[in-house]
Amino acid sequence: MKKKLAIAFFFSGAAALVYQVLWVRMLGLVFGNTTYAVSTVLAAFMGGMALGSYILGRYAERPGFRPVRTLAFIEGGIGLYCAVSPLLFAAASKIYILAQQGDLSLPAVTVLRFVLSSAILLLPTALMGGTLPVMTRALKTLLPEGGLSGAIGLFYGVNTAGAVFGVLFAAFFAIAALGVNATLAIAVGINLAVAALLYRLSAAEKAAPAVAAETPAPAADLKLARTALAAAAVAGFASMICEVVWTRSLSMVIGMSVYAFAVMLAAFLAGIAAGSFVFTKYIEKSVKADGKEGLLAVGVMLGAAGVMILTTIPLFNYLPLLFLRLFSLLAGSFASLLAVQALISFAIMAVPAAVFGLMFPMLIKIYSRAGGSAEKSSSSVGRVYAFNTAGCIAGSLLAGFALISLLGLEGSIRAAGMFTVAAALAALLLSGLPRLALPIAGFLFFAAAPHLLSVGAWDKAVMNSGVYQYAPDLIEKARASGLDLGEAFRQALAAEEQLYYKNGANFTVGVTRNSGNGILSLSIDGKVDASSNYLVDMQTQLLSGHLPMLLHPGAKRVLIIGLASGVTLGAVARHPVEEIDCVEIEPAMAEAAAYFEDFNYGVLKDKRVTIIKEDARNFLLASRKKYDVIISVPSNPWIAGSAPMFTRGSFELARKSLSPGGVFCQWMQIYEMPLREFKSVVRTAASVFSTLSLWNPTPGDTFIVATPEPVNFDVEALALKLKTPEYSGLGKVKAGTVPELLARFVMAGAELEAFAKDGGLNTDDRPLVEFSAPRHTYSQNAAAENFKALWEKSAGVSKYLKGIPDRPALARAYMDRGASKAAQAEAEAELAERPGTPARLLLAKALSEQGKGAQAEAVYGEILASVPGNADALLALSQLSLEKGDLEAALAHAKKAIGARAGAARGNTQAGIVSLAKNQLKEAAGYFGKARAADPSYMPAYLNEAALYLDYMNVPPAALELLETAARRNKPTPLLHYQLGRAFYRIGFMEQAENNFLRAVAADPGLGPLIQRELNKRPGPAGQRS
Repeated sequence: MKKKLAIAFFFSGAAALVYQVLWVRMLGLVFGNTTYAVSTVLAAFMGGMALGSYILGRYAERPGFRPVRTLAFIEGGIGLYCAVSPLLFAAASKIYILAQQGDLSLPAVTVLRFVLSSAILLLPTALMGGTLPVMTRALKTLLPEGGLSGAIGLFYGVNTAGAVFGVLFAAFFAIAALGVNATLAIAVGINLAVAALLYRLSAAEKAAPAVAAETPAPAADLKLARTALAAAAVAGFASMICEVVWTRSLSMVIGMSVYAFAVMLAAFLAGIAAGSFVFTKYIEKSVKADGKEGLLAVGVMLGAAGVMILTTIPLFNYLPLLFLRLFSLLAGSFASLLAVQALISFAIMAVPAAVFGLMFPMLIKIYSRAGGSAEKSSSSVGRVYAFNTAGCIAGSLLAGFALISLLGLEGSIRAAGMFTVAAALAALLLSGLPRLALPIAGFLFFAAAPHLLSVGAWDKAVMNSGVYQYAPDLIEKARASGLDLGEAFRQALAAEEQLYYKNGANFTVGVTRNSGNGILSLSIDGKVDASSNYLVDMQTQLLSGHLPMLLHPGAKRVLIIGLASGVTLGAVARHPVEEIDCVEIEPAMAEAAAYFEDFNYGVLKDKRVTIIKEDARNFLLASRKKYDVIISVPSNPWIAGSAPMFTRGSFELARKSLSPGGVFCQWMQIYEMPLREFKSVVRTAASVFSTLSLWNPTPGDTFIVATPEPVNFDVEALALKLKTPEYSGLGKVKAGTVPELLARFVMAGAELEAFAKDGGLNTDDRPLVEFSAPRHTYSQNAAAENFKALWEKSAGVSKYLKGIPDRPALARAYMDRGASKAAQAEAEAELAERPGTPARLLLAKALSEQGKGAQAEAVYGEILASVPGNADALLALSQLSLEKGDLEAALAHAKKAIGARAGAARGNTQAGIVSLAKNQLKEAAGYFGKARAADPSYMPAYLNEAALYLDYMNVPPAALELLETAARRNKPTPLLHYQLGRAFYRIGFMEQAENNFLRAVAADPGLGPLIQRELNKRPGPAGQRS
C-alpha cells in the first residue's frame, strides 16, 4: 500500500501545482498581473493551505479516524470544487468590477483582492494543505514500529516532485496544446482518479487507534518545540522572499517568457524535493533531534540556509557571461535556450532550496519529539506546516509590497540571508552547547559579515545587459572580430553609459546612452523596449501616436497603454485633445521617461496627462470611462506579463471602452515569430472589430488599426493635415508627406481578412502566441520573411484613396521601404494614366528589385527605343548585365551612359565597377578619376575608388586621402563613415576608425555586419594621428 500511496501523493502534488498555475493566470485577468496582485493571490492560496494543515492535522488524531479514506474524500472534494471554480471566478470578477468603480485606494484594493481570492481559494487550498498531515496519519498506521519522520520526508519529497511535474506539464504542453479550461479538466480528472485509487485502498484500511493523551512537555523540550516552529516560519519567510526575488533577478538573465518562469519554479521545487529525499536517505537516522542537540540542529540548518542565500548574491555578476558561453556551445535553438535556462536556474536555486527541503521534515521530527506529542504525529505535521506556510505568506507579501521597492533585488536577497543567519545565531545561543555552538556561530558570523558591507554588489551594466535577448548578436560579434566572448561582452557594456537603473515593483527599468552615437535606450529587465533611434524605434513610437489621431481628428479623450519613453504619449499630446490617460504597470517608468524629454516634448509636465499606475487589463475591466482613441503599445507578446494584451478578451475590453466612432490601434511585432502567430493576432482582432487596417511603420513592426468605417483617405485633405504643426515630428522619420505616410499602409478590409484567415484565435483560454512566440526568439530571418509575406498580399493603397496621389513619389517611397510589389502597382497605374519615360523607369526598377530581370530589361528596352540616350536606362541595363555575369554587355551599356546627358559621372563610375569585376584595376582607377572630374560632388565615385585602393591594391593612405576629400566636398553619409573607418583601421589609427564605425552603424545599423567582418581582419600597425 505504501507504494500506491506514494503514487497517489505524486499526482496529488502535480494537480495542486497545475491549479496554482491556472488560478494565478485566471485571477491575473481579473486582478491584474502586478506584483501586488500576484503576491496577494499567492498569500490567499498559502493562507488556505496553512489553515487546512492545522485543522486537519488536529482532526486526524481523533479515534476511529480512517486517513486513507479521508484522503480519498479530500482529493475528490478538491477535484469537484475545482471543476466549478471558473463559475466562481466569473462571480468574483463581477464583484470586483463593481467595487473597483468606487475608485478604491491601493490598500483597499489589496484587501478586496485578498478577500475575493480567499473566498474562492480557501476551501480547495485548505483541503490541499490537509493532505500531508492526513497522509502522515496513514503512514503512522502503516509504520507502527518507527521510521515515521523518514517516511514523512520521503512523501513530502514525492509530493513536491509531483509539483515539479505539474508545473512543467502545464507550461510546456497542456495550456499551449489544449487551453486553460481543458488543462483544468485534466487536473480535475487527476484528482478524481487519485480519489478513486485511495478509496479502493481504504477498503483494506482499519480504523486508526485512539492516540494517547498528550503529556506536558518539560520546559527544555517546550523551548525546543517553540524554536522548531519559529524556525519553520523563518524558513518559509526566507524561502518565499528568495523565490520571488531570485525569479525577478533571473528573468534579467534567462528571459521573461512563460517557459522561463516555469523552469525557474520547477528548479526551486526540485531543490526542495531533493532536500527531502536527502533527509530521508542520509540524515533522518543520524541526527539526534532531542533537547540541546535539537536546538543545535535547528541553528545549523538555518545557518546553512542563510549562508547559501548570501552566497548566491555575487554569483549573479557572472551569470550573464555564463549564459552567453553556454548558449554559444549549445547551438542557439529553443531547446538549447531551455537547457541554459535550466542550468542557470538550478545553479542559483537548487542548493538553497534543497536546504529548505531538508529542513522541513527535520523540523517535524524535532517538534514531534520535543512537544510531548510524538504520538500525535499528524497534529505535529499540521502545526509545522502551518507555521512554515504562514512564514511563506509573510515573505510573499513583504517581498511584493515593500522589500524590492525599498532595498532592490540584491538588497532583498541580502536581507533574507542576514535575517536567516540571525535566526540561526539565536538558535545556537539557545542550545546551551557552547563548545559546539560557538565555532559554528563564529563561522556564520564571518561568512555573513562581509555582506553588511555589500560584498559582491551587482554590476548594474552586467545585470541590465539583456543577454537572453541579444546573445546571438554578441556571439556573432565575437566570432567576426576574433575576440573572446567575454571581451566582446565587455566592449558592448563599455559602449553604453548607464543613466538610470531601478528595480521597480514589477520590472527593472534602465536607461543608457550609447557613447558613440548618443542614442538613448530604455530597457525592461535588460531588453530594449524604446530608444531615440530615428531609423527604427522612433518611427514606431511617433507613428503609433500620430496615425490614430490622423484617423480620428476630432478626438478629445485618449487612452495609451504603455508609457516606456513617453514618445507616443508626447506625439498624442501635440494634438488638441482635452484628456490623455496613460496606463503603465511599472511605476518606475515615469522616472525613466523623463530622460527622453527632448524626444517626448516634456509630455510628463502636460496638465492634460494622467499616468495611471495599474495593469492595463485590470484598468479596462473596471473603468467606466469612454475614449475616442485607444493606443495599445505594450511590450512583446511573448513576455508573460504583456501576453494578455494580445488576446480576444483584451480586444473586447478595448472595444467596450471606446466611444462611438472611436479608433483603436494595437502595436504588433513581426520579428522573432512565425507568420501564423502574427496572423492569429490579426484574426483575433478581426473577430472583435468589424473594420481593420494594417500598417507597417518599420520592417519589424505593424499597427492593427480598428476604425468605425472602412479607411478612405482624401489625398488633398491629408496633405493639408500633414503640413500642420501637430505632425511636424513625422518628417524626422520620413513619414511627413502623403506618399511617405501611405507607403506604410499594407492592406485593409476583405484583403486583411483573407490574409489572416488561417490564423487561430488567440484567446485567454488558448493563448497561442504567448506559448508559441518564445520558441522562435532567435529566428533571425523571421522579420524579413514576414515583411515579404505581408507585402506579397498587399494590393497597395490606391483603392482606398479619394483623389489622385503623387504616384511616382508613392512608388519611390514603397521602394525605399523594400515594398517593390506595391511600387510596381503604383508605377503601372502611373503608366496607364501618364505614359512616358519616368513611369517606365519606376516600373522597371520595381520589377528589377523583385528579381524579375527579364521583364525589367524589356521595359528598359522600350525606354531606349523612344529615348536612345537615356542614362538611367543604360545604367540599369549595365547593372543587370553585371549581375548576370555578362561583363562585356555591362561595360558597353556603361560607356554609352557616359556620353548621355547627365551621365558622365554615373557612367564612368559604373564602368569602373565593371572594370573591377574584370580585374582591370588601372582602367577602373581611370574611370573613377573621370567620374570625379565630371562631378566633384558625386559620392559613389569616391567610395568605389576608395574600395579599389583598400580591397584590390592595398593602398590605405590613398583611400584615406580620397575619402577625406569627399568628406570636405560633401555631407558625410553612413557609407562614407564606413569607408573612412576601414581606411583608418587598415593604417592603424584605431581611435579614428572606431569613431567612424560608430557613426556609420548609428546612422545605418545594416552596416554592422560589414563592420564586424572588417574588424575580423588584421589591422595595420598601431598609430595615432594628430
